[in-house]
Amino acid sequence: MLIPSALLLFLTKVRSLRSKKVSLEVPAARWCFVAIASVAVLVSSPPSAFAQFNTNRAVQRAITTNVRSALERVQLSLKVKESAGSVVVQKTSRNGRYLLLVFEDNRPRVWDLDKSRYWDHFQASGESVIAAAIASDMSFVTLHSDGSLARWSPEAKLPVSQSSTQLTGARFLELDRTGDVIVLAEDGALYAFSESLERLGQASAAQSTSRTAMAMDPSGDVVVTAVAESSLRLWSSRTGAPIGEVNLDRDITAFAFGNESSRLLIAIEGAVVDWDVRRSSAVGEFPCPSNCTLEKLLVNSATQSLIAVAEDGNLLRWSLGRYESTGVRVVYDQNFAALTTAAGAPLLIGGTTRGLVHFSHLEKPDTQLTLVSTRRGWAMIDALGRFDGQVGEDNGVSWANDDLEFPLPSFVDTHFEPGLFSKWLYSSFDYLTDPRALAEGVLTPPRIEMSLEAPGAADPDQLITVEVVVTDDGGGLGTPTLYHLGLKVSPEKVVSSSTKEEGDRRISTTVWRVRALPGENTFTAKVKDQEGVISPARVDSVQISGDGDDPALHLLAIAVDDYGDEQLNLNYSTADAEAVVANLRDLAGPLFSQVYTTTITNEDATREGVLAAVRGMRDANPEDVIVIYAASHGEVFDDNFHLLLQGLRLPLSKRRVKQVGLAFDELARELELLDARRVVMLLDTCKSGDALENLQSDFRDRRALQSFGNLLGLHLIAATAKGQLATESSVLGHGVFTYNFIQGLQGNADRAPQDGVLTASEIAEFAEAGVPALSAQYAAFPQWPTVYARGFDFGVAASALTVPPGQP
Repeated sequence: MLIPSALLLFLTKVRSLRSKKVSLEVPAARWCFVAIASVAVLVSSPPSAFAQFNTNRAVQRAITTNVRSALERVQLSLKVKESAGSVVVQKTSRNGRYLLLVFEDNRPRVWDLDKSRYWDHFQASGESVIAAAIASDMSFVTLHSDGSLARWSPEAKLPVSQSSTQLTGARFLELDRTGDVIVLAEDGALYAFSESLERLGQASAAQSTSRTAMAMDPSGDVVVTAVAESSLRLWSSRTGAPIGEVNLDRDITAFAFGNESSRLLIAIEGAVVDWDVRRSSAVGEFPCPSNCTLEKLLVNSATQSLIAVAEDGNLLRWSLGRYESTGVRVVYDQNFAALTTAAGAPLLIGGTTRGLVHFSHLEKPDTQLTLVSTRRGWAMIDALGRFDGQVGEDNGVSWANDDLEFPLPSFVDTHFEPGLFSKWLYSSFDYLTDPRALAEGVLTPPRIEMSLEAPGAADPDQLITVEVVVTDDGGGLGTPTLYHLGLKVSPEKVVSSSTKEEGDRRISTTVWRVRALPGENTFTAKVKDQEGVISPARVDSVQISGDGDDPALHLLAIAVDDYGDEQLNLNYSTADAEAVVANLRDLAGPLFSQVYTTTITNEDATREGVLAAVRGMRDANPEDVIVIYAASHGEVFDDNFHLLLQGLRLPLSKRRVKQVGLAFDELARELELLDARRVVMLLDTCKSGDALENLQSDFRDRRALQSFGNLLGLHLIAATAKGQLATESSVLGHGVFTYNFIQGLQGNADRAPQDGVLTASEIAEFAEAGVPALSAQYAAFPQWPTVYARGFDFGVAASALTVPPGQP
């Protein structure tokens, strides 16, 4: 589906449009009209209007260029493929850290509001989820349409326990302070289940009401339900006994606890009553701007706000404690399916029927973020188009119009912003990008044409000739980049290049000669224009006959744990590398004719030594597989990631790091020269905490690694957390990233399909799900790997198939 860029403007305050419904369907043509109209005013101004600027030819040329750019800028809208569907369930944990989401695809997903990361490895299980609740440790419970319950842990893809009881008419559930589950049925009956989902008891059924609902107080000790149209009952979540009642002379339409357990906010016709539970009396009312019926109440403690959803679709907001204040109307996406807030954060969260989740900052209502979930991945996007998320080309999110489509990686250089949510929410981080808003459109990208010529029978080198023609349509020519089976082809394989002008257009032609691989050889051509945007790719392929040689696997393992300085030394890098080599050598054997291994550790792991080892793999055949594993420190300087190798000393300096570290742009040039088209990089790069605290942040690491993977086109899986304890565990005897990889080699990662072959993409998927869970279990906080996996997949090892399908 195409989603207009204006949809990213969500939950903004209404001023001059209070009485109007604001449509979010702003067509691209309207934006074009605005741009053209602005230009027309500039062009039609009399010459005297520019006299004060001392106009000369250079200024006139600049004006002409700007006018041309404005007229040729193409408008784009957000496009989502294979959307997860409408939001069915949306719930925050009591501590306000986690947001649990369930979409129409029935897969639970959890957004960590504190760490700005998305846990989306859970699989659909059982009947449709109709309600859920999440605990402060990120475990959660789901209620299904057949009345069954399931409990989930962060580590597992499927529920770790399920109830044997199926409740008739179950509708709502909450978790109390101890982890017990409280379920409300349509007839008003309350059921309690233990943490293991064993049934504990049932409270007496209440009278039938037209609005079955329940709410739990901030402590998790008290539950309130409706027992009649104008009455509520309070229950002890621990004993199931009634502990109080609220009786009003008007029908109750919604209710919620305030910031304290002693305060209950109750919606009636035209107002919200502030009820003191201890005194059993009302202490004030929040009036509506006019007669209204309220369907939902939310309390945000961070901003001391009361927010209500009215029956007519309007959203009202009051400041708590100011009873004389009338609720202020705000505008939001009318297609919302769920609305929640988070304890301690100034957030209003709206899940929509379109499969999007909008985050509105209650203290900065003019700035919003949108979470896009698909069956392939996710992205967090702001109003400028900056994004965070799984940004592989197949994650299902792109910017497009009727003629062009740009997957998110097309904007990695200009708009990729790791940690976007934290930066937006807390305003305590500097943005790494300062982009032009994508809503303003992009210059018309260059057109790409590609032709392939298969090698002749007399060609002993079996070289494919690839010609790429690029035509400037306004965005500039740029330099074309060619990928063969996903991996970048070295510019050194260019045999000719030329540029010519035809009328007002510039056209470039570049020719490569590339070694053929038996079978289908797929080529992708891309161009980055003058605005840093990668134009829509051109893809073509040629079939090469023959079986070729049996593939071999080349494994290079690099490890440094002894830097000669206690502040820099690591504990398990060498052990990690040796374990990877031993396991991969054994398990890769059944798939390959030969397994070649090279291990470089400690004093041998110098910059020159690593480069020599990489160059030693230039004799690898195109069908061979190359795996490069590195366990060391890693850091970013000048937006370029560096492996910090032997020779590193304190105090650290930029000059010293450049001398002894291996920069990834240099490594990329060496990898481009390889004929092998199947390359995997595994980076267990650690940070030693205090020793490296003066260097760049983890956000820069992720951005540099993502840009590297996107540029080179290889399968990149990197662990990039800060702090030695976050990456190494004495219990495991390994870094958690490497431990996860070894577990995957034992068969645990062989999932899609479970066929006895472990592929590069399966390794990546297993790392994305397993590394955060392992690090959360064995370290102080979860660590998320950076993953970039191209669509071209291939086998890396045979699988032992030791774990049943669906198990962690």
